[in-house]
Amino acid sequence: MHRSRRVTTAAVAALMVVAGACSGGDDGDDGDEAGAGAEGTATTEAATPVPSAGCGGGATAEADQVEATLSVREADRRYLLSAPAWEAGGEPLPLVLDFHGLAEGADVHAGMTQLGPLGIEEGFVTVFPHGRGEPVRWETATDPAANDDLAYVAAVLDQVEAERCVDTTRVYATGLSNGAMMASTVACAMADRVAAIGPVAGGWAPACSTPPWAARCPRPRRPPWPPTSTAPATRRRCAAGPSSPAAGRPPPTSG
Repeated sequence: MHRSRRVTTAAVAALMVVAGACSGGDDGDDGDEAGAGAEGTATTEAATPVPSAGCGGGATAEADQVEATLSVREADRRYLLSAPAWEAGGEPLPLVLDFHGLAEGADVHAGMTQLGPLGIEEGFVTVFPHGRGEPVRWETATDPAANDDLAYVAAVLDQVEAERCVDTTRVYATGLSNGAMMASTVACAMADRVAAIGPVAGGWAPACSTPPWAARCPRPRRPPWPPTSTAPATRRRCAAGPSSPAAGRPPPTSG
């Protein structure tokens, strides 16, 4: 459990670095090799938060793995939510989707990664989605019209962003094994809503009609924590785009 928590926490930190890399200018100018300061920490220009609908409401209380339900395409679905308390008028909070692995489910996965308590401490919302089937798993096809799990993730974001004050430019995803594959699918199919991903012990390269980096990189992003000195190189790779995913590769559904 402790190793899983360390690995997943490292993945979240890594995806924040990628997000910070995209928040740098995309003009290709390295400047001071990227604006690294005397302490070796890269600096990025802070993006203006884009508050969700929930920012217009009153204060919200701390939530510690609170179960929430919703209906998606005539199916009853659930997820767990952890979030710090938020005062009305406060800064919108980042959000991390944490997808479980094959046969884990949201409850087991939340207990393993402990991202909920970390988010409460560090100031971000954590959502633990719950898959379907026996054993519980994720469908990783990239067509939203054909994939009920993608429709579910979109509905979860809609619900959380309506009820909590979320910065919609700082929505991230991570996951373990089959959950890492789902995070990859989300990056492909929902690049307009997810800034960066940090897959753990899994992931794949789906054939995206619009590569995820094309939607993510031009828009400024600001992670919860300052990115590390590796951000400049990451920014250049992000601006250029990685090699194109192999077209026609069948999506994996287990792992």
